[in-house]
Amino acid sequence: MFEFEEICDKPVGNADYIAIAQNCATILLKNIPQFTINNRNIMRRFINLVIVLYHKHHFIFIFK
Repeated sequence: MFEFEEICDKPVGNADYIAIAQNCATILLKNIPQFTINNRNIMRRFINLVIVLYHKHHFIFIFK
């Protein structure tokens, strides 16, 4: 289980998300904020995370 801030609100990239996917079969992600134009960088990281997990055939569960 990860807090959104842990993996999307820091300068991380696809290599980091691939490493997470290699070590976790299922990802639980909680406390995702509502995205706006002011936080588009973290929105892009979140989208990259979802894409990486999709390509690795992993599940992601999202909790508000």
